Amino acid sequence: MASNPDNDDVEVVEIVSYDRNDRENEDIVELEDESDREEQEMEVDSGGDEHESELVQQPSEENNVLDESEVQSSIQNVTPAVGRSVQVVGVSAVNSPDDFQQKSSKTGTKNISVKAKNSRSPIKSPEKDEDSQNCPICFEPWSNSGSHRLSSLTCGHLFGRSCIERWLKAKGGNDKCPQCNAPARKKDIRNIYTKAIKAIDTTERDRALADLQKEKEARKKAEEREARALLQYQLAKAECERIVEQLKRQEQLVVSLQRERSGSYPQCGSESEGSSTAVRTLGQSTSGQSSLSRKSYVLQTSFQVSQNGARVISFDQHHAVLVVSKPSPNQLFPGFGIVKVSSLDSKHCEFVRIHQKAVRDVAFNNRGDGLLLTASMDKTVRVTSMLSNTVVQTYNTPAPAWSCAWNEDDTNYIYCGLQNGTCLIFDIRNTDTYLKSIQNTTRGSCPVIALAHVSPDPHSALRPGGILVCKLEGASFWEKTPGADFVPHCLALPEGSCTSLSFEPSTRHCLFSLRPSKKFPQTRHLVCQLQGKGVGVSMARAQAEGVGSMEAGGDDASLCTCQAVNQCVGGPTQKLLSKSRLFTCPNDYNTLMVAAGDESFSSTLIWNGSNGNQLQKLPNQGKEILDVLPFAANGNDYLATIDEQKLSVYKWMDE
Repeated sequence: MASNPDNDDVEVVEIVSYDRNDRENEDIVELEDESDREEQEMEVDSGGDEHESELVQQPSEENNVLDESEVQSSIQNVTPAVGRSVQVVGVSAVNSPDDFQQKSSKTGTKNISVKAKNSRSPIKSPEKDEDSQNCPICFEPWSNSGSHRLSSLTCGHLFGRSCIERWLKAKGGNDKCPQCNAPARKKDIRNIYTKAIKAIDTTERDRALADLQKEKEARKKAEEREARALLQYQLAKAECERIVEQLKRQEQLVVSLQRERSGSYPQCGSESEGSSTAVRTLGQSTSGQSSLSRKSYVLQTSFQVSQNGARVISFDQHHAVLVVSKPSPNQLFPGFGIVKVSSLDSKHCEFVRIHQKAVRDVAFNNRGDGLLLTASMDKTVRVTSMLSNTVVQTYNTPAPAWSCAWNEDDTNYIYCGLQNGTCLIFDIRNTDTYLKSIQNTTRGSCPVIALAHVSPDPHSALRPGGILVCKLEGASFWEKTPGADFVPHCLALPEGSCTSLSFEPSTRHCLFSLRPSKKFPQTRHLVCQLQGKGVGVSMARAQAEGVGSMEAGGDDASLCTCQAVNQCVGGPTQKLLSKSRLFTCPNDYNTLMVAAGDESFSSTLIWNGSNGNQLQKLPNQGKEILDVLPFAANGNDYLATIDEQKLSVYKWMDE
């Protein structure tokens, strides 16, 4: 080993290496002839370090080939000992040049010159995740505080704050993100408070989660389609069963009418004969008595539909849906509306907000389009689609609306009874106002509590069609004449205030509920039959005979009357305006039944309308009953009752 007198910082170390497989030489390679190597090898620096002299060993004749591990260990020992750069400049041969040349031709000679101070580091470059900790502008690590703290733009890319501020300032008005060229401004810079950032590749996980969500949505839609198809199947099956039952009823009615006419009166006899025949028909239903004795209404379910304020109930037979009027359950959206209850699943309920004030009456039409007519105290009458839960028509009324009804023959016409005793007629094709207003001043200005449309029937005891109007002080029948006018006929009722009206269209009987009075101290439910030829028939007959038209008044009031067939007696208390219902027996359509809530007994009473006998007493499940409703669904017959909070459903079945 020899030291360089001109540069003491660089030590020259000669290493003999015969490894020809070492081809990863990153240093400067110098090839010198054998004479130069020998001269450098013989020069010894007198002021050299002891460590250097110890590290440099001359190979002997016996061991003239150094192992590669020894070479590497020599380099490692030189670096810490000298503390300066080491340069490998050559390889010295112990023997003669010829001998060295011979050995080098066999094993391969590699001369390596290494400058430790200026050479590349043998350590590999930093990984890419370490580069993510650097600012993409200055390529220096960002900090969690100071001017070069971690910050981001609105696009989400990260920079050192001082770098991105200088970048945006240099761009002037055309400020953009250095990475995505998204518009950026200085005020968009946001500091990020974190110690370290490392991005995790969640592409596969996000894709799997997205596929899972799509699968869940597809499965949910499939389940909804299945449930909808099942519901449509059940509704179609129930509709078929209902049509079959209706056909049987019509056939039985035709047979009974033919038998009565052939046995009692071959032609349309007098009114007295018709009334006596009707009474006799209701009393002769022995099969109905036997069927009533075998079946009764049994409670199926009772659940709460409102905290308070439920009042009336109706049923859509085409969609098998019960509706109950109630206040809005959401205090943020006050008002009143109806809650829809599926007859297939009573747990499935949905509220529809319709009015601002309480709903007094609701009614479905017979067309099956899901339109619901509602009358409210907010001086409006509205038609709402139960299919879309939206109000499709609104009419303003001069007074609060108490009752409403559809025209059963033409559903384009609707009727509304007001608090001032007026009855309004609307045509839903006219969206502005009502067509006609009718009022019987002889009955005063009491509220119209109930309305019922009567279809014309030339073969019944009451031939003309019209509107039954029930007020607190009495009832009247408004006959529809051919000239589109309405002629009133006052109906004579016993003493007492009316609370309810119910009309049974197949038998053309009606039910009037009367409060107790001084003469009659108990609640009464009168089953009456409407009779009369009507003004229109008399006018047509008079015109045919050449007598001339008849004027309304005089004997016209006697042309349409109602005769009491039976009465059902309840308790001595009747404070609420609760509704009662008249309907045919599910087993015998010639037998009438009456259902009404009774405050004295805290029950729903059911009578046989043919003889007035009480059949059942259904105890209340909550407060006093406000409305009752018989309906048929899924091939079964039910009776629904409603109080201010609960809806109860009873099924007609064997005892």
